[in-house]
Amino acid sequence: CVWFYVVYDNPDVHPTISEEERSYLKKTIKCENAVKNVPWKRLFLSPAVWAINFGLFAYSWTNISFMVLLPLYMKEALNVDTTSNGLMSSAPSVGQIIAFPLCGRFADFLRSKKYLSTRSVRILFQTFSMVASASLLIVIGFLRCDKTVVITLLLFLSGITLSFSSGGVIVNNNDIAPSYAGIVFGIANTFVSTAGCLSSMAAKALTPNGTQEEWQIVFALCAAICVSGAILFAILVKTEVQDWANWRRSSSSVHPSDTAISKIA
Repeated sequence: CVWFYVVYDNPDVHPTISEEERSYLKKTIKCENAVKNVPWKRLFLSPAVWAINFGLFAYSWTNISFMVLLPLYMKEALNVDTTSNGLMSSAPSVGQIIAFPLCGRFADFLRSKKYLSTRSVRILFQTFSMVASASLLIVIGFLRCDKTVVITLLLFLSGITLSFSSGGVIVNNNDIAPSYAGIVFGIANTFVSTAGCLSSMAAKALTPNGTQEEWQIVFALCAAICVSGAILFAILVKTEVQDWANWRRSSSSVHPSDTAISKIA
């Protein structure tokens, strides 16, 4: 609901930004009367797009593991009571609420000060997010039910480590295709949803008895996907605008109302 109240089509109609902000946005963001048709074939064949698909698949699988599967693990394998389980399960979300915006700002700080290139920032943040989260998941899988405080702390840290993706794969679509960022992210969301389904199905198949040893296999699988996703992202990631995304080169166009890519917050 908040989206409908804070998002507007262009700076001229936004009621809360200052005149200085309005002037800056109008100077830096060009509104065109025509935009290029979506280059679907080149988009789907682009390694940069697949870097995002693989990265978000791994991120989603890991996020689901912390948010959905770990509460089930604590119930089945550790016999944690419902109240404690609910409080412990909220720890990753609390960590993300705190760290998500801070990690994004930190990534922008490193880029703006030219301490690291944009590509290096994306790889560093995404790799740390996935590898650190995988490590925490493995450690949690070996802790016993009398270590609830330690588990809660590790879950809180997992929310922080996952938040580093806000400087990695989550914003990479704006790097490679600002004019088609929504389309690229929409395609990637298919992989996000697929990861959510597969992770739950895998957990059910691998834990017929709900023992801690069975759950350790589930967490090891998640860790392997984390590392694989980080590696594929690091190999394929691009941070410059791709040729197929430079729509000004094409004479084939449609009215912007058909594509809705000119909306800004």
